[in-house]
Amino acid sequence: MPKNNNLSKQNENAVVSNISEEKIEKKKPNISNIPPSTYVWVASNVYGGLIYISQRTGTRIEWSDYNNRQLMTLDEVITMRNTQRSFIEKNWVRIVGFVDAEYADTYSLEELLEYLQIKEYYKDSLCPENIDDVFALSPEEIKKRVPNMSEGVKNNIIVRANDLIKNGKLDSHKKILALEEALKCELSKP
Repeated sequence: MPKNNNLSKQNENAVVSNISEEKIEKKKPNISNIPPSTYVWVASNVYGGLIYISQRTGTRIEWSDYNNRQLMTLDEVITMRNTQRSFIEKNWVRIVGFVDAEYADTYSLEELLEYLQIKEYYKDSLCPENIDDVFALSPEEIKKRVPNMSEGVKNNIIVRANDLIKNGKLDSHKKILALEEALKCELSKP
């Protein structure tokens, strides 16, 4: 009999152990608990140089060209959002993600944008790595999607389209006309 009791207790412990492991889920930490001094990558979304000077701290951040990345703290991005809204609203910069791999693996870019309360400004914008995707769209898609993009992204499309036209890489007359209509501008002629 004592052997059965010991065996029974071992089985109970094993069952309890298995249940405990199943019930214990690793909860994702709340993004709002991340220290404001945490760094994120911020990329320039404009052609040419761009300079941000913090009105709060006097910190100066320079981007030398389109898609150039600089480090900024979450706190400084929030200051930028609150004091110099054009950087965010006009998509002059874009948040790329966390520098710290642990945070980057834990939180999506969408969660970061929500935390910074700037997600709405990115809904129709394209990332600089994907800006050439506009030129792969059909003329109908160009007319539908491009007018809804931010002014900053539209300006980037104009610059990039003119470069591609000059280089002979964008030579579809229909696409060029669709871009001109969507952007309300006149592009270079092939």
